[in-house]
Amino acid sequence: DGSNIFSEGTVDLKVDEITLKKPSEKHIRDIPAVLKYAVNYNLESKDIRIDKADLKVREILSSLKGDIKNLKTSPEVNIAVTIPKVKTTEVQKLAALFSDLKGLILSGDIAADIKLNGEIKKTEALKASGIITLDKVGITYNEINAMLDGNVKFDEALMKIDLILHGLKI
Repeated sequence: DGSNIFSEGTVDLKVDEITLKKPSEKHIRDIPAVLKYAVNYNLESKDIRIDKADLKVREILSSLKGDIKNLKTSPEVNIAVTIPKVKTTEVQKLAALFSDLKGLILSGDIAADIKLNGEIKKTEALKASGIITLDKVGITYNEINAMLDGNVKFDEALMKIDLILHGLKI
């Protein structure tokens, strides 16, 4: 009808270099990523509907769907973020690019389903809810040796942790 712009496609991305200044200078290079997306932009209301935004960074996939309303004035989001089951070793490899994780050993799988709702400009109005699933996540660091299995459920009013701890030694 002329009031909407629809775009769909795939974008190959690559972070050439990131320089972190603190605590000590660190250079992170050549991080490849792929974004597959489908979005609809309403020219009259300035609202955006995200039908698909699948971002894969290394071996970690995250998917985003939802709406952004009032983009020009006070943007409000209603977004769902999904991270399908991924090996914690892959998360650790990516995190190690940005932070010193010497001595930390992770195993197992992790997944997440998170919903964000509210006005972006007012962080206190932004609400989060969701579930993080830990599937036999092993954590070894210094004197800590633990196995976590279960769910961490949360929302803006209540956080419920439903975990099974195996062999926790501190």
